Amino acid sequence: MLAAGEAWLVWCAAHGGNPLDATVDDIRRAALDVHEHGGTETDVVDLVDQVGFMTGLWRSTEWLLLRRTILIPMGEGPLVQRRSEVRVQDGVLGTHDPAKCADDDASLIHRPSRHPLQSAPMAWHAELGLLERICGHGIHHPDLDALAYARRTRGTSVGDEFAQHDCDGCCGKENR
Repeated sequence: MLAAGEAWLVWCAAHGGNPLDATVDDIRRAALDVHEHGGTETDVVDLVDQVGFMTGLWRSTEWLLLRRTILIPMGEGPLVQRRSEVRVQDGVLGTHDPAKCADDDASLIHRPSRHPLQSAPMAWHAELGLLERICGHGIHHPDLDALAYARRTRGTSVGDEFAQHDCDGCCGKENR
């Protein structure tokens, strides 16, 4: 990570930027430069992580999207992002490539499990990093597959906390 921090400071000096006042677009451009100058995939990801945490941008949806979707196909030229897009309440959410889904895992985007709100409109809760489903009454319910993923990756207690919501019963259980 030390090399990533150094690469960031050098990039900021060369481009007249303040290392602590970056944007996600600055990080993306710096990552592209690192890659174009022979950096490995690990170097690029380390830079994105280091700068995201150093600047506090790791809390933003834009940084999270960059971190989740940035791929460098070795030998294929410039840094590219492969992703899928899904419509949510306030626009479009970039997500993983459908090819990344394991055959046996439910993907809340590409292969949702069977639940009462599986076809309901989606909304992205950026503060939590959680996909929600909006029932016909306008209530935002945490997507059941998103809760399962949160429990697997962030721990049962976090998933259980995310499950608490104002509920009218449309998701199958009141006050999950």
